[in-house]
Amino acid sequence: MNIQVKTQAAPASRSLAGKVSLVTGSTSGIGLAAQIDGQAKAHGISREQVVHDVLLAQQPNKRFATVEELGALTVFLASDAAAPITRIALPVDGGWTAH
Repeated sequence: MNIQVKTQAAPASRSLAGKVSLVTGSTSGIGLAAQIDGQAKAHGISREQVVHDVLLAQQPNKRFATVEELGALTVFLASDAAAPITRIALPVDGGWTAH
């Protein structure tokens, strides 16, 4: 999933449009839940087995990013502290890209 982060720009705020793309890999959410259900049904295994034996088996950090973690990252990227960070694709994939 590729989330293009955009803000409703107030006069004093910066917009993230065109600045950063958060590229999420294993992120806990509705899309992932549907994927887990589909894999469980297709292979006749439990949801827990799909998560443990399929999705997280090769993932370096063995967990999914949370919505709260993505929110915190987005808040940071919208802050003045992130002003030097421009035009990047930031993988949020639990280390999968480096794997």
